Amino acid sequence: TIRILITTRPIQDITRLFPGSTKLEIRATEFDLTRFLLAKLHVDSLSSKTNVKALKKALDNLPSALDELYDDALRRIKSQDQDDRKLAEKALRWVAYAYRPLSALMLQEAVAIDPEETDCDAEAIPAIELILDVCSGLLIMDAKASVVRLVHYTAQDYFNALSESEILGPHASIAAECLSYLNFDAFQNGPSSSRRYTWTRTSEGECLKYYGYTLLLYTSTFWAFHAKAGLPGPQSELGIQIRKFLMSDPRVALLYAADYDVSRNRIVPSKLTGCKGYGIAAFFGLCDNLRDLLPSVDDVDAVVFVKPNNDYSSMLKNPRALLFSHSRRTALQLAIYNDQATAVEVLLEHGDLWLPLLRF
Repeated sequence: TIRILITTRPIQDITRLFPGSTKLEIRATEFDLTRFLLAKLHVDSLSSKTNVKALKKALDNLPSALDELYDDALRRIKSQDQDDRKLAEKALRWVAYAYRPLSALMLQEAVAIDPEETDCDAEAIPAIELILDVCSGLLIMDAKASVVRLVHYTAQDYFNALSESEILGPHASIAAECLSYLNFDAFQNGPSSSRRYTWTRTSEGECLKYYGYTLLLYTSTFWAFHAKAGLPGPQSELGIQIRKFLMSDPRVALLYAADYDVSRNRIVPSKLTGCKGYGIAAFFGLCDNLRDLLPSVDDVDAVVFVKPNNDYSSMLKNPRALLFSHSRRTALQLAIYNDQATAVEVLLEHGDLWLPLLRF
């Protein structure tokens, strides 16, 4: 009797050749994956040694815990020349703290953002291979998902535990870079009549472009989330940058032409279409900016409504002035809708506001 052992990936064209055969599915355990990751990071660490003595010394002192290996990878990144170090820190910051996975093209545009430039310079965009190389094995290209990600989920835990000083204020930095991107000259006149969304197929997979820009959809959707997490003061450099941006109505119109719905992974109509800057600040709870941007009640359309049975009248002093952020929703509505309690307090302190009963 001849018995044959065959190993293969779950490929139907192969498995159908052996009907009735006994099959055993083999999957790597978490322990297996961790051991493989340790080996990979060890090899990455050893590959940086330039002579036999240094290699032997490193072999005698190989870290045994993942956090120690991540520490070692960061030390190797910091020991690189200035340009490579800055590129690696920027790439790691974007991948580790982005609110959605980034494609290779998105990451390439992100690390090329220069606050001194007025557009995305194609000659300043580094190759994805270079970005991965300078990150000492901490970033990998996930070909199946067509995104760049951290080497392992434990690396995400590691970066989350790092202090702000160790990673140079990740969310504040990303927010500033998002706003620099949104201030490109190409967006100064707001939405154009050209097609908004186009899909581009690259060697790394498909990529959605918004008005021809790979990173525009991300920056316009998530800049405020990063700004809120970065806790900018009103007079900080980022706070001033936010205020300047929100005072630009055409750019704000472009910003909220559409949303990216993370949970459904799709483009959806924006709830903020037509909002003024202070409406955006109220919605995201950017309260320091909200205080600076709010006009006086006399500068806004005031409409008198007498609704004695209004359920909200008890929480308002005198339902009188309607502060419009656009024709259908008020700044107060937007703040309440998005559960921004502090922004609601700021608006109530600012003047007498009436909350219309409208559905979203």
